[in-house]
Formats: sequence, C-alpha cells, structure tokens
Amino acid sequence: MDKNVDLVLQKPPFETVLAILAEATAYKLPSTPVNIDAPWFEKVQAKIDAKQKILLGIMFFLLVGLSVSLALAYFFNIPVLANVSLLFSAGAHLVALIYSLIAIVVGIPSLFRIFKNPYAPMLSSVQRFLTADRPFIERLAAQDAGILKQVLAYYKDGRNGMEKRGSLLSGSIDRIGLFPALGAAALLAAGIYKLSPENHWIQMLVPIITTFHFLNFLAFGMYAKMDRIIVMLELAVAESESRSADSSISNGSHFVVPTSATR
Repeated sequence: MDKNVDLVLQKPPFETVLAILAEATAYKLPSTPVNIDAPWFEKVQAKIDAKQKILLGIMFFLLVGLSVSLALAYFFNIPVLANVSLLFSAGAHLVALIYSLIAIVVGIPSLFRIFKNPYAPMLSSVQRFLTADRPFIERLAAQDAGILKQVLAYYKDGRNGMEKRGSLLSGSIDRIGLFPALGAAALLAAGIYKLSPENHWIQMLVPIITTFHFLNFLAFGMYAKMDRIIVMLELAVAESESRSADSSISNGSHFVVPTSATR
C-alpha cells in the first residue's frame, strides 16, 4: 500500500491526548463524605451541590414554558396563555429567590469558619485536586510535548470562546456580580410592568435575562473544570519537556570524549 495512504489511515497524533482529556473531564471527583455530626450548614451545602443540575433543568423548563406561552398568547391573541406565562415567570423568580436565600443563609456560618482559618478550604481543595488529577497528568506527560502544546492552545481558545458566548447573552457575571445583575433585572421589571397590556410580550425579557444570569452563574463549575484541564496540560507539557531533556542528556553521555588520552 502507498505510504501516503498509510498516513491518511493513521489516527491524528492528538487523538490520544484528546481521549485523555475527555476522560479527565468526565471524571467526577469523589464527594467528600459528610459526617453525621457535621454542622447543619455543611449538610445543606452538600445537598445543594448535589442538586445543581436539577435546579438548572427546572430553570430551563420554566424559561421554555414562558417563551412558548408568551409567543402563542401574542401571535394568536389567547389571554389564558398570557396568564400561564405569568405563572412560569413567577416560578422562575421563586426558584431563583429560594436558591439565593439558601445560599446566603448557608454561607453565613461558613464565613465565620473561614475567618478562623482562612486557608484551610483552599489547601483542602488543592490536596483533593492533586490526588485526583495526578494520574491524568502522568498519562499526558508521556505524550509528545509539541502535540500537548497544540491541544493546550486550542483548548484555551475554546474555553475563552465559551465564556464570551455566555457573556454576550447576559453580561459577565464575574465582573458585575450576581446580586447587582439581579438588582438591575428587578429595576428593569419595575419599568416594564408599567407598560400597557398590548406590550405584555416585553415582560418575557425579565425572566429570560434573570434565567440567563443564573445559567451563567451555574456555568462557573464548567469553567472551573476547564481551568483545571488547562493546568493539567501545562504541567504535562513541562514534565514532557523535562523528560525529553533528561533523555537527551543521558543519551549524549555515552559519547563524551575524554579530555586527555593515556599514552
């Protein structure tokens, strides 16, 4: 068979790296077991972390129901569907309010513990991530450093593009802040709800904006995972280059020419 055909049939050299990254991305960190005697706020926080995907699904369902009911009410002039859209809107705001209040109440005792030992949570997270990520780093470091650099460059570009797309929908939450963004949405709602009944379709903007704010907030977990993958790739590149340098030195040591010859 022709050599060019063999090259075409071979897998791209970066596929192995991408397969390792896919495995690392899908890997779920073992949940920290909550002691029975743990404080109540730690138990509530653990349950909230476990139910984030359910909350995201509820918010998405309410957003779809609100958009569909308002669109049908506006184009087909069905007043009943307008009232239904108000129920979806109230549900979306209620879910957002409950989540915010629980997060505030649960976070207050944690703040006092952080004041006593501010570095303990960070060091605990570092130890947890190092233990979980080390096997993936070693597997990545066994690959070619040039391929790792290419994957790293494109992975960074994809991560930044994903965050920018989210910012285009509702702004950058990490710069504005969740509660200032919700306050701006509340002010917008106060002005929109004063409009005439013929312009009720504009009211759908308020829950849509609020929902996208929360979606961006919940997406921070995805961004954190991507940042960890970037750190893993950077460490793997450094280790791969270090191994290549050590290998070159060890191979070259066999050809050292002595400075003096014995007569």
